[in-house]
Amino acid sequence: MTTKPKQETWANWGNPGDDAEHDPLRTREELIAFLAKLDVPVAVTDLRFWEGSGVLPRAIKRWHEETRSVRALYPGRAALFIVQLRELQAAGYTLAQIARILRGRASTFYATDPYNLFPPIQEAVRTRVRQTGEPVAEVRITFTDASGHEEFFWYDFRPNDTS
Repeated sequence: MTTKPKQETWANWGNPGDDAEHDPLRTREELIAFLAKLDVPVAVTDLRFWEGSGVLPRAIKRWHEETRSVRALYPGRAALFIVQLRELQAAGYTLAQIARILRGRASTFYATDPYNLFPPIQEAVRTRVRQTGEPVAEVRITFTDASGHEEFFWYDFRPNDTS
């Protein structure tokens, strides 16, 4: 008898040092609403389809005491992957190709080297290094919607001081 392999969750696509301060979890509804503010249309059925087909990892399931139920939660970075997914779909890539591309980017998303971030960010880092001659110590990404609500993502590349 063969068993179906357990599918990955966003926790598997993250940094072992993830914390809620730098990449807070949000509900499926909050994620969809945030993407809508970025003009990226996504429905619950889209998320479930992408998760079921292995294009994206499944949501992180956590017990929610208020509703007394298990909730599907997504890290803030999920929005970046979904925006990229939609862009790749618009460019004509197949879901199999998109899955490989996103998986490759997930493995470098939390790199310890700023050159290993998403391609547009990589280019910005290279440009900054050429302009200043200094290494990049941190990258901060801010999404701002039309109402002024902001979401921050912060990546620090300085070595941890363990002394």
